[in-house]
Amino acid sequence: MQAKQKETQTAARTRFDAAYAALSPLLVDDEERKLYASIGQLRTVVLPLLDEAMDQASRGMKEMASETLIDKAQTLQTQWIDAMQALIDLQSRRTAAPPPQRA
Repeated sequence: MQAKQKETQTAARTRFDAAYAALSPLLVDDEERKLYASIGQLRTVVLPLLDEAMDQASRGMKEMASETLIDKAQTLQTQWIDAMQALIDLQSRRTAAPPPQRA
């Protein structure tokens, strides 16, 4: 079962990496680029913590895994998700806004 979970996890991360890389050339201003950079930076911190917790759990150290998730990963993961949502919201607002009128 663990091998299948690891395979699924690797595939999901590969899809995320491709989507993240494809988004870069579409960014139009500093606000979007700042959110994009934050997403990338937080990802580099969160994923190792999630890996650590999964490793702990797989070795039967479930309480330690829970502590890792709650004490180390939770706040950073929330910030990561919030940054992704902020970029989505920003782009949605811009897409929904009417184009500026030219004089």
